[in-house]
Amino acid sequence: LLSDKKWKEFLTENGFDSVNAISPLNKRDESFTSQSIISASVKKESSGNNSEKHLVFFTDGKSSKIISKFLKKSDQKYTIIENSDKDKLDQNSVKEFEINFSNKENIVNVLKKITESGNENISLIYVNFHSGSVKTDDVEKLSAICCMNAVNIIQAISQSGFEKSPSLYFVTQDSQKISEDDNLKGLLYSPLWGLAKVVSMEHPEFHCKRIDIDSKEDFQILLNEINSDSEDDLIAFRNGKRFVSRLERMSHSGNDLTVKDDCTYLITGGLGGLGILTAKLLAEKGAKHLI
Repeated sequence: LLSDKKWKEFLTENGFDSVNAISPLNKRDESFTSQSIISASVKKESSGNNSEKHLVFFTDGKSSKIISKFLKKSDQKYTIIENSDKDKLDQNSVKEFEINFSNKENIVNVLKKITESGNENISLIYVNFHSGSVKTDDVEKLSAICCMNAVNIIQAISQSGFEKSPSLYFVTQDSQKISEDDNLKGLLYSPLWGLAKVVSMEHPEFHCKRIDIDSKEDFQILLNEINSDSEDDLIAFRNGKRFVSRLERMSHSGNDLTVKDDCTYLITGGLGGLGILTAKLLAEKGAKHLI
């Protein structure tokens, strides 16, 4: 028999991490008699070929220059596809193209060029960096355009000859509220996070991830995240610090629900399981009028 403490040491020495022992009776680590739940995760081995990953960036003209300047100094395999108003596909260099994202046929054609080169480990990154303040009247229109462009990119994948499904990243800037100091200048791109959630459910083979950054100048952080193959799919960076989405247990305040007998309570979905339980609770608390 091994105590909880010995199990922790054994698992840690044999390549496991995040080792935890939970005892319902809160016995000491050295106890041999109590039942415990021991959880551990296997350390994910790095594939060692992140530099072999081919990154395909879909972005606007200004952002493409920032990305290009950085990647030219690295050994990263990449292609930059810049959004333009041109109806035809323009190839500026071996690694840089200009197309109109609203034209799905152009997206298919440029992706075929990439797949025909024999690259298998491909990641598609749809980048949306804000350029500052946007007029309120333009937010809805611009949001719709960026979402439709994303749909065109996703639909083009199945027509582009990928032997192995590419991974998909939606990158935004200042579109998510992470801290009280966030200015949300990129709020118009926040619908992309909702679209990406649908993509992750309908196309799990894309391993769709969302990343929100606060500075497009610190591109190395974004590149490291994409190359890390992390299992997290909701990620944000603020002042160089990484945030991920986690469930957190809610502490109960202890305040009882106050129900007034002279009020009417409307329960939407009232005929479902939770609706009936809610109605029963309100009735027990003294509610006389339920709809």
